[in-house]
Amino acid sequence: SFFHLSSTAQATAAQHRFGGYQGTALHQPEYLGFGLAAVVTAGTLLWFRDRRLWLFLAVGVTSVWLCLTPFRANSFRPSALWVPWRVLGHIPVVQNILPVRFVAMVFLAGAVMLGVIVDHTRRSVLRLVDRPGSGAHGRSRKGHRGWSRLTAGLIAGVVASVALVPIAAAYAGNLPLTMEPVVLPEWFRTVAPHLPPGQVVLTYPTAFGGIQSPMAWQAVVRMPFSLVGGGGPGSVPQRAGAERPGFIVLSNATVFLDQSTAYLPSSVAKVRRALQGWGTTLVVIPDQPDLPAYDKGFNTAYAVALITAALGAPPRYVARAWTWTVPAHPSSALTVDPTAFRACVGNVNFPVGGRQAVPSCMMAAGAPSRAAP
Repeated sequence: SFFHLSSTAQATAAQHRFGGYQGTALHQPEYLGFGLAAVVTAGTLLWFRDRRLWLFLAVGVTSVWLCLTPFRANSFRPSALWVPWRVLGHIPVVQNILPVRFVAMVFLAGAVMLGVIVDHTRRSVLRLVDRPGSGAHGRSRKGHRGWSRLTAGLIAGVVASVALVPIAAAYAGNLPLTMEPVVLPEWFRTVAPHLPPGQVVLTYPTAFGGIQSPMAWQAVVRMPFSLVGGGGPGSVPQRAGAERPGFIVLSNATVFLDQSTAYLPSSVAKVRRALQGWGTTLVVIPDQPDLPAYDKGFNTAYAVALITAALGAPPRYVARAWTWTVPAHPSSALTVDPTAFRACVGNVNFPVGGRQAVPSCMMAAGAPSRAAP
């Protein structure tokens, strides 16, 4: 990216929401800046015969292309732009690669090109000031040579500064480096450490939905349970296997609600199949409005309604969290009309009012569905 978006309120809010436990000064890790773009472009045109520049330009452009995901922002719907991961994402082993990791290759290509261009600049200045008639005389030749090197070094330094100062300025706002303590929801602080062995916990926010704080909660309490989801390749839908439809529903629900699909009975059925496929034994949805943004999903009321419908049973409210114990053969899922589903989520006083308002509304509005596995 040649734009430093962290200066905008929207970008800063997004980074704080998805950035997790970090200080308040944030930056874009993929920021390149106009300075580097200008130097690389001008240098490649000036020294176009240098094949090294064209080689690493090709590496950089290809890496940028490989950084692009096949999905639209804030959803798992295919984007209109064709990108290589539409094919590569289906190849075993290769599909484990996260597209964003290719940012490192973009920086490598940019660094090599900048180094070559700075060296060309220094050499060109030396040739210019040392050419015949440039003012060098016999006994002052040594001094002239030193002046030439100094001039060439200064001009090369200016070129490097044009490319690097914008990047350094963007990162300077992150100094001194700071961190924030992990904020444990009450359930994870008081109940999770005492769980019996063999528990498989699905949380909301889901650990694969962009907000990955549940992994920090799990680590702080020394991992007494297995967690559905994870980071890295485990957070991409291509690796979700048979549970991919439910994976996508829950992942989307963590960051936003797709109004066209969020309230459909088919979404409930997808989540139910995923819960069973993951071997989930416990679902936990913390209900603490005072938690930081990066510890909360997009809509807790919706998540409570969705899981209630998928399991066909209301939750218990324990230690400021909604919890469901998932049996090997759960009750039939609830079939809830989309309009009634919306009403249960949006037209009740939640979470300030009656704690059982949402699950009670879903249980009253739904009919058991024998068709749902």
